[in-house]
Amino acid sequence: MNIFELMHGADEREPGERRSPLERELIQKLQQRLSAEDAEQELHYHLLFTGRVQGVGFRWTCLSSAEKLGLAGWVKNLRDGSVSMDVQGTPAQLIKHLNSMHATYDRMGCRMWLDEARDLPPCEGAAGFQVRY
Repeated sequence: MNIFELMHGADEREPGERRSPLERELIQKLQQRLSAEDAEQELHYHLLFTGRVQGVGFRWTCLSSAEKLGLAGWVKNLRDGSVSMDVQGTPAQLIKHLNSMHATYDRMGCRMWLDEARDLPPCEGAAGFQVRY
């Protein structure tokens, strides 16, 4: 992709190809939970994103999306250029959050790539989302 395409968000890849195989797998698992009896049960994940995720407002976009959706957790830049996120919510909320993030960064031509996803036990009473430093 040249600088002009990057600035104007041109990306010839199909939407599904803009997501890592791990992210596609996670979304598929979340979608399966939507039709289960426990679709409203909160899930808790630790996620690690790489790509062009620093210097582009990623943490603030994440915060805005998480607050709108009522998610709990935090997001933090790491020294190696990746971004770490701890997020808790229902399967539907989590899918909407990932979709919202991609909608923003796909338009910008930024590649956000989920490199790690760890399932964690839900935290009782977790509320609010914050940017950590």
